[in-house]
Amino acid sequence: MPKIRQNKSEEGCWEDRLLSEYERMERREKVHVSDLILCLLQTRLKDDYESAWDVTTLLRFTLGRALEKVVFKILLPFATQELEVEEEGIVGHIDFGSTPYDYECKLTSSFEPKEPEDLLDSKFWWFEQMKSYAVMRRRTEMRLVVLFLLPVPSLRCYDVIFDVEELGDAWQVMQARKEYLLELRERDELPDPTIFGWICGMCQVKYVCPKFKSKRGGEKSRGV
Repeated sequence: MPKIRQNKSEEGCWEDRLLSEYERMERREKVHVSDLILCLLQTRLKDDYESAWDVTTLLRFTLGRALEKVVFKILLPFATQELEVEEEGIVGHIDFGSTPYDYECKLTSSFEPKEPEDLLDSKFWWFEQMKSYAVMRRRTEMRLVVLFLLPVPSLRCYDVIFDVEELGDAWQVMQARKEYLLELRERDELPDPTIFGWICGMCQVKYVCPKFKSKRGGEKSRGV
């Protein structure tokens, strides 16, 4: 019978490679759509502190990117991957840009909902992101592609149709949050923590977040 043992040395090398890859990706100066959704405090802390990635979060992000770069690229060969758009000081990266529809692609360990509309509550931030992209592209419709991993992998494509009024309201909110973020940066101040506590477990800067009583991992300041 063969002997099997865990090769922790090799695993450590792989983790370091993944970490260095995401550290390079994180450096950006402009305000992005993703910076303005869910937690402004996280965005501000990333201005001044290095991210402390855990293995689980690294693998989750890597799976999502691998799915986008391999599977969705096969399914959407006609589209432009990671199409960059900018509007009124906000930058967005659409997973796959095309005409007449852009595609936002997601991987989730959640169960597939019984009704598509259930996603509006359980994954509301997906749609806030898509609203910004729709505004930037002067469109009212996008397609959302989701790979649900549970209970068995299933791939779904949804038509998402917005009305003009809700797009206008959503864009006003994004502009207000952008201006608030820029003011905080100018004054070197922090906003209040997010009300969505469930995202804190995956936060890469929680070790310096004032919401937590202890700072884990030590400070890795970028010069503050």
